[in-house]
Amino acid sequence: MKVRQSGFKLLEVMVAILLMIIVSLIAWRGLESMTRTDIQLRESTGHTESVLER
Repeated sequence: MKVRQSGFKLLEVMVAILLMIIVSLIAWRGLESMTRTDIQLRESTGHTESVLER
């Protein structure tokens, strides 16, 4: 009688880790883009405020 082993195979774990890496990179790129846009918006707002104060 064979005993069936339970658990994940190495390949399944590696694929799951790869998917987590890909999702993390996509999220990081999105966050970086939002941060860059926020900085540009703040600079533009500062410019506009200085022009309006004159």
